Amino acid sequence: MQKEHYKNIDILRCIAVFLVVLHHLNFSFFNGGFIGVDIFFVISGFLITLGILKQKDSFNLLNFYQRRAYRLMPAFFTVVITNIIVFYIVLDKNSYVDFIKTVISSITFSSNIYFWYNLNGYFNLNSHLTPLLHLWSLSLEEQFYILWSIFFFINKNISKKILYTIFILITLINLYYSQFLAKNYPLAAYYLIFSRVFEFTIGGILAFHNNNKKYLSTINSLILTTIALIIFSIYTYKLNSNSLFPGFNALIICLTTAIYIHSSKRLFDSSFWLPLRYLGKISYPIYLWHWPIISYLYFFNIKLNLITSIFVIILTLSLSIITYELVEKKSFNTFKYKKDIIKKVYILPSLIIILFCLFILNFTNKPITQPINKNIDDNIKCIDSSHPNQDCVLGVKNNDKIDILLVGDSHANAQSGFIDALAKNKNLKGYEVTYSSTAFLIGVDRYTFNHRSKNYIKADIQNSSSQLIQDMIKKNHYKFVIMGGFYPHNFERNIYTTQGNNISTLESHKNFVLGLENSIKFIKNNHSIPVIINDNPILQNINPNCNLIIKDPEKNCFQSKEIYLKDTQQWNNDLKYLKIKYPKIIVIDFNNIICKNNKCYSFINNTPLYRDNQHLTYSGSYQIGIEYLKKYPNPLTELNK
Repeated sequence: MQKEHYKNIDILRCIAVFLVVLHHLNFSFFNGGFIGVDIFFVISGFLITLGILKQKDSFNLLNFYQRRAYRLMPAFFTVVITNIIVFYIVLDKNSYVDFIKTVISSITFSSNIYFWYNLNGYFNLNSHLTPLLHLWSLSLEEQFYILWSIFFFINKNISKKILYTIFILITLINLYYSQFLAKNYPLAAYYLIFSRVFEFTIGGILAFHNNNKKYLSTINSLILTTIALIIFSIYTYKLNSNSLFPGFNALIICLTTAIYIHSSKRLFDSSFWLPLRYLGKISYPIYLWHWPIISYLYFFNIKLNLITSIFVIILTLSLSIITYELVEKKSFNTFKYKKDIIKKVYILPSLIIILFCLFILNFTNKPITQPINKNIDDNIKCIDSSHPNQDCVLGVKNNDKIDILLVGDSHANAQSGFIDALAKNKNLKGYEVTYSSTAFLIGVDRYTFNHRSKNYIKADIQNSSSQLIQDMIKKNHYKFVIMGGFYPHNFERNIYTTQGNNISTLESHKNFVLGLENSIKFIKNNHSIPVIINDNPILQNINPNCNLIIKDPEKNCFQSKEIYLKDTQQWNNDLKYLKIKYPKIIVIDFNNIICKNNKCYSFINNTPLYRDNQHLTYSGSYQIGIEYLKKYPNPLTELNK
């Protein structure tokens, strides 16, 4: 039986893929361009269900998987293998190890789970440094194919009427579950199939109505199709990364997609639409190629602007046409009637790629990024841990008495290498107590605003960690209590209130400074010396491993110091105020080590300083301490006089 081809769906695929591409190119109107993925999910649900319904009584699982394999795998492996080769040249070994993990998760169609797990922590993956991040949606789609085909195979003797009823029930139940996850577990909702099933089943429900030969009139088709395109435009502009998604917002997109598919069947037959229909046919390779190209530019600190965006689109289209004409078409004709298709186009290539990756990782002489001091462990440790914890000891660990207490959030944790260097220099012992997003502020409550649920959420860790630190200061009488943290903009990303008072964003900055003052007073009253360590610059459009990739990093791996000064202007004013009001506090500022000649670098002595755009590595932080001591007196020495 000749398979029906839907020209209107080719147009829709073209729309969907360019929504995603323009979203990833950071065009402002396309903040919500990620809805293109949801449009693809509905299309898949519609076409897969339609194909299964047409052969319901003779449905064969193996044949189903074989068709999916020769349709999707050749282009998929072409892109994956190309990325393995290209990024082997670009990446240092540490980064390449992380990349290979994403390759394996993509090949096993579990990358959505892998990215959900790794993005779920405080120290998340940098999306621009993850060339195969976009393949999460392909993994999710393959998971749906497996579940859906098994469902139909088990229920192939059930009448279509009962199946239709089951579809509707699944859609409704999963929709409300998706909304629940989106409010409470947004990353799980975005990446995992449990919140996306309804998007596919809406397409499946539409498939049940496809045999209805009563076509809409041309004018009604035009009206409904135009309305659908307007809704796509509105939501592309309206939605953003803070929107509650998928849930009810995705429902609007999915219903609109279904309306478009149903109403536009006869609108795009004219040869006028051939270019857009062709772009729809190559939408799969467009989706596969575009993100690695963007990621590649990011590795070399090439900023996205109009010129580079046009370059990305042209290169993506060129590679996609080559892939479609020379890979997809030829493999389709080659494997369509072959036996053992799954073995030839999926299992065998997967095994070869995995073995190749393992060989590269174990036998290559590719240099690995190492700290200058090889005794320093760059793994994240101590933060959010219970105490006492041996991993939290700094300086001379064999000393009996702890002289220094380092407190604060993840930025203080990342600065511990710097404090470690200073402490060792003066034969002092330190200890670290740090919690994610939690500066040491006494007498204030901290709230965060959930943009999805539109609710303020109290951070109980703020008060419990503050009390723990106060108890430790009272008990141990440290010489120095060093407060570190992501102080610039802290009062903007959090809302601080005096305990028991109403939440007010307008009062957040005042209460943040009040909390710092309360902490300074408490430290002084317990006969310790308060120290504030200034925060490091935030990297903007710079790859943290820039110096390992680019030749002549002195000319490329930096940003203007003006960016840092402008970004921290309010915080620097706060520091001046605190220093005037409390002249005995010590402010340590190591940024003259990072920034030289009005340029703030991402490295020192060929050692990358950052693990992401915000946090220093321990080795980078330690190296800053070594360089600081070459240029300035140890501030702990001055305090100890």
